[in-house]
Amino acid sequence: MRALIKAGAPTEMNADRSSAYIWGKITRGGSTVAGAKVDLMTTDRKMKPIYFNKLGMPDPTLQTTTSNGLYAFFPVPAGAHAIQAGDGHGITEPNLFPTDAQTVTQVDLELKVTQAAKVRVFDAFKTDFPLASEVISAGRTRGAMVPREGQAKVTFTGGTGLLVLDSDAGNSYDRVRLTVPRDSRVIDFPMIQTGWIDGLLGSLRLNREAGSGMIVGFVRGTSLYRVALDEKSVSQTSRVVYFNAQGQLTRNQYGETGGGFVIFNVPTGFRTVLIQPSGTTKALGAAVLVDSSVTNVISKNLQ
Repeated sequence: MRALIKAGAPTEMNADRSSAYIWGKITRGGSTVAGAKVDLMTTDRKMKPIYFNKLGMPDPTLQTTTSNGLYAFFPVPAGAHAIQAGDGHGITEPNLFPTDAQTVTQVDLELKVTQAAKVRVFDAFKTDFPLASEVISAGRTRGAMVPREGQAKVTFTGGTGLLVLDSDAGNSYDRVRLTVPRDSRVIDFPMIQTGWIDGLLGSLRLNREAGSGMIVGFVRGTSLYRVALDEKSVSQTSRVVYFNAQGQLTRNQYGETGGGFVIFNVPTGFRTVLIQPSGTTKALGAAVLVDSSVTNVISKNLQ
């Protein structure tokens, strides 16, 4: 498959051993879709998709999918990416997924097929305190209302990969963003009080850098851990701090289970957070779509 995709790549695109491959098909109701356009949303330079003719061969003259619904992108920088597809009758939500160098990542997109999940919204440090909220797919302007009881069924476009959802619970709370598997059946939104963030900034004598974002993580389990951003996601003003289960700063250089972490001044865009439990060389990664208007929240269990 790599050789086939590479054969259809534009000749002006430069590839190296760090490049990744993306391949998939567009379907509706289980049938492949002709006439769909696919957009890779996360590269600095807009990339033209590779579409495949009816014989399954890449054809650089094609502008949309054929009856087999196949598409590909190459060369793609390794890391987190998002794809969206549409055919004039509908459009998918942005689908977030990771890629690795020299690896083909398959991302199939389903048009007009919805899935439903139970969404629960509550105060992050008072989990028995439900909140009314509007839950919105990232990139859209309207969403589903979650009532004061803090629970509702929310529908979204189906498919594979990751789903990016925002929750707005009013002026007392930051707008929170979650990145979850698209097949999730229960989605928990721990909302972050703006006053809590302001208190941390005051204690640290730290300013929020204009145009940057923030990531808050909640970590369960039995291991101590450290947190870092991948090297492409760090700015000179990025800073990691840890808090305990009560939300108080610990001043430690590691995290305690039951508490969590905050990363301030994260450059916007798709970023990867690495959580390194003690006693192992294996780090857990989490992809997030950072924006200055939201606070990204990550929940991890180290057990």
